[in-house]
Amino acid sequence: MRFYADKQTLNDLGFSSVGGKASVRQLFNKSKTRGGAEFLNDIMASPMADANAIRKRIDILHYFMSKDIAFPFDGPMLDAASTYLENGDERSRLSAQKENYDSKLNKVLGVDSQTKLLIEGAKAMLDVFATLRTFLAAFDQNDAYFKQLLLDMDVLFEEVSGVGKPLFQQKVSFDQLALCDTLYRFKKRAEVFRVFYHIYQLDAWISVAAVAKERGFILPEVVDRNDTTFDLKVDGLYHPLVPNAKANTVSLDSHNNVVFLTGANMAGKSTFMKSIGITVYLAHIGFPVPAQKMVFSAFDGLISSINLSDNIDMGYSHFLAEVKRIRMVAQMLSNGQRLFVLFDELFRGTNVKDAYEGTVELTRAFATKRNSAFVISTHIIEAATDLKKDTQGIQYLFLPTIMEGTKPRYTYTLQAGVTADRHGMLIINNEGILESLSKADRNIKTAAAKIFLTDAQTQKDLNLVGRFDPNSIFSLFNRTRTKGGELLLERWFQEPMVDADEINNRSATFSYFTEHGVLLELDREEFALFERYVASRRPTNKMATVIRVFCQKIAEQVVKDEKISELALGIFSSLKTLHVLKDYLEQQLSKTGGGDFSARLHWAYTLLGSLVQKDVLRKPDSKGIDWQRLADLDYQLSAHADQLLELIDLIYQIDVFHAVGTLARERGFAYAVALERSADVLEIKGGRHPRLVRGVGNDMAMQTDKNLVFLTGANMAGKSTFMKTASINLYLAHMGFPIAAVAMTFSVREGIFTSINVDDSLQQGFSHYYAEVMRVKTIAEQVEQGKYLFVLFDELFKGTNVKDAFDATLAVTKSFVTFKHTFFIISTHIVEVGEVIAQEDKTVTFRYMPTVMVDAVPTYPYIAQEGISADKHGMVIIRNEGILDLLNN
Repeated sequence: MRFYADKQTLNDLGFSSVGGKASVRQLFNKSKTRGGAEFLNDIMASPMADANAIRKRIDILHYFMSKDIAFPFDGPMLDAASTYLENGDERSRLSAQKENYDSKLNKVLGVDSQTKLLIEGAKAMLDVFATLRTFLAAFDQNDAYFKQLLLDMDVLFEEVSGVGKPLFQQKVSFDQLALCDTLYRFKKRAEVFRVFYHIYQLDAWISVAAVAKERGFILPEVVDRNDTTFDLKVDGLYHPLVPNAKANTVSLDSHNNVVFLTGANMAGKSTFMKSIGITVYLAHIGFPVPAQKMVFSAFDGLISSINLSDNIDMGYSHFLAEVKRIRMVAQMLSNGQRLFVLFDELFRGTNVKDAYEGTVELTRAFATKRNSAFVISTHIIEAATDLKKDTQGIQYLFLPTIMEGTKPRYTYTLQAGVTADRHGMLIINNEGILESLSKADRNIKTAAAKIFLTDAQTQKDLNLVGRFDPNSIFSLFNRTRTKGGELLLERWFQEPMVDADEINNRSATFSYFTEHGVLLELDREEFALFERYVASRRPTNKMATVIRVFCQKIAEQVVKDEKISELALGIFSSLKTLHVLKDYLEQQLSKTGGGDFSARLHWAYTLLGSLVQKDVLRKPDSKGIDWQRLADLDYQLSAHADQLLELIDLIYQIDVFHAVGTLARERGFAYAVALERSADVLEIKGGRHPRLVRGVGNDMAMQTDKNLVFLTGANMAGKSTFMKTASINLYLAHMGFPIAAVAMTFSVREGIFTSINVDDSLQQGFSHYYAEVMRVKTIAEQVEQGKYLFVLFDELFKGTNVKDAFDATLAVTKSFVTFKHTFFIISTHIVEVGEVIAQEDKTVTFRYMPTVMVDAVPTYPYIAQEGISADKHGMVIIRNEGILDLLNN
């Protein structure tokens, strides 16, 4: 039976390597071969829910952990043999009868590379089997693990002995190699593959055993279960990727199936949850676990919600993404599945009232599912008071904080009870964020930036780049038809401009292609040959070219050398491509406009005209040309190699301009007008998210004395989309690209920074809240330098308790608004902060995304209004999703 664990869970627990971070999968992969690594990846991606299957895996690893077995093979030798074995083409079979005059001549000339590779592969196979026979000689025929491999090898050894016993000889003749080749790749192909599979398994098991012994991991004990009970006890549990990690003991069963976990920011809640999640997952693949002892009964699945992001394409806010994930859990539980569930900071993406009610109601419902286990962490410690009144089966655990003056120290050791620690503002003050902002010079005059500033977090939040992400903004615009065009588009996405004239000039070119763009109909294969040909050319004298082509002609006739054929193909493809470009330019230049780019088109057309006059661009005869004409064309084209490279670069630009211009025309995008940064304005009319085909337009205006928008609204009302709309369109405008709006005027910003989906960081020891604090600090360091920035904070300080979130949001907002050259949008569910600011500062703009209730169902117009929201519909959404009904049934 398959054990369920989805991509979100594996990412949360660090099984996948993201952004170069260490992963649990990498931790175990010390295999020596590609096949061993692939086998290890396969089994780590396939946890089991059947106790007997888990026991069998545990028994295998116990065998290897109890013995000192070294992997006997050289990895490259095995990989070479594997590559050889994969070639099952009958035409490649080695044969002594084919060792004729022609093949010998070819080998002398060094051109029969396939035969050479096959011979080397066959020799590698001999080495593999010789090594394997020596290795197996040390094991008894009845050895529990090697029994099947010994039986499989006996069959193959017997077959090999029938072809002259070449297997263990120092020198092997070609005839013997040919016989072995027939045996390995054709006659006993399936059996040989099975032996290699044994070898790869051996590599993987030795790797896992070595890691377990080195790290002090232990094998878990799996016990049988019935339909209504489970057991899970882990002594000395710790996180395998955290140096000097503190160990904890946790015990859950059908009588106490919920852990209600509290603790201050940075106390270690998320790390503990990841530790238990990793251990449970490893146990279900029968692997060693980071603990002193573990006894468990098998679950049907593991689901976590730790670093959950919003989803603009599905229309999910962070809160709704969390609700949908909880609903998935509820559905699986109602279907009778036995789950191990981790929820970190339940409902941190909504207002306090709904988060409180939701936490209580769901924890209460989860506690009734006695055949499943739950670990729920929260900053809403008041929920514990309600739960203790009437709910059985909950363990209350917390991770304490010890104050040493104003510095918190964390023990990372679980204790029974509920914490009363609140240190969110203390962390902010210790980082010196507010002090630094208060001392900054608001009147500082900075030189104009030469590059546009942003960072990886901003690009991730806005999903700007990502060639292989179909939902990225880059992919939306990527309709390029050439590889070079795609790379140019990617470079432009990485290099927004900070000069208003350059921005407006590129916008003018895109606008020209939007209105008048003609498709450049290139044959992709021929264009690739043209690129390759031009890249290999350098100017040379005519005599040297003639001699080289003549020698290639002779080589073709004598030894069937293909260089002259490749040259002809490159030249023919080049001529055809240049003719297509010339015809395109005639069409495109008949249009008016194009700005500075039009001059480049005219230059290209003039160059191609000169090649026509020199008789270079005469269309080649379909029957081919003689070598003298080929040499003349090669000389002429090589003389213009640098200019041809410029033409290729021009084609890339045409490709991008046409792709982007066509998208702008189809989607009704407009072009922004860039002003110098001193204008200090941003005006957007009808701005919408570029990826939303039917997105609702919103207006926004910001300037020096109105530089901060304080944004509120219920879950799902569209706050995050409103913020992303403004920032993505501003980013595109700085590239000179079309924007999803009716109109836009902006003064050049020097960078964009966002804080939307900030994850915790195990490697840096950052909790979600501390990661958010450090993000605020990073942005504050940029802001206090007096730069002209655009900054977004979505749900500021959602990873801490209500009081600290209120104090921190109020203090940071009041500090930021005084930096008039930076434009800010700050969204929050703590509307009380806005009410305080409204009384003290008349320069802040208050906008909210409204909710309209229709028959007790919230609907969203997605049109921003002036003011502060009073909507709280989190529990309505939870109930409308039917989560509590599913759990209660």
